[in-house]
Parts: sequence; structure tokens; C-alpha cells
Amino acid sequence: MKGGETMGADFLSLLGNYVFPVVACCAMAYFVKYMYDQTNKRIDDLNAQHKDEVDNLSTVISNNTVALEKMNTLIERLGK
Repeated sequence: MKGGETMGADFLSLLGNYVFPVVACCAMAYFVKYMYDQTNKRIDDLNAQHKDEVDNLSTVISNNTVALEKMNTLIERLGK
């Protein structure tokens, strides 16, 4: 019976000292990868939203430039 008890204790010692830390490390690695993927997805969404905003602002600035050019031309004609 002593041999079986020693083997059981050795197994539990092996489990506690090696298997659990490896499994815990793998679980933490999976969690980090999951969080990294989620963060990248959010950043990609924000980048797409920012690109749309910048494109919209570029259009507004272009339209304002055209309006200012027309006003400048009108002021020059009225000044003559």
C-alpha cells in the first residue's frame, strides 16, 4: 500500500508543480491574445471612423475654399 500512496503523492506533486502552472500559463496566453484581438478590432473600427471624419472635413474645407474664391472674385469686381 505504501507504494501506491507514494505514487499518488508523486502524481499530485507533479500535477501541482508542473501541470497546473503550464495550464495556467496557456490560459493566460489565450486571454492576452483574445484581448489583443479585441483591441485591434476596436482600433480598426476607430481608424475607419476617423478616416470618414477626415474625408468629410476635407470636403468641407474644399467647399469653403471654393466659396471664398467666389467671394474674393466678387469683391474684386465690386471694387473696380
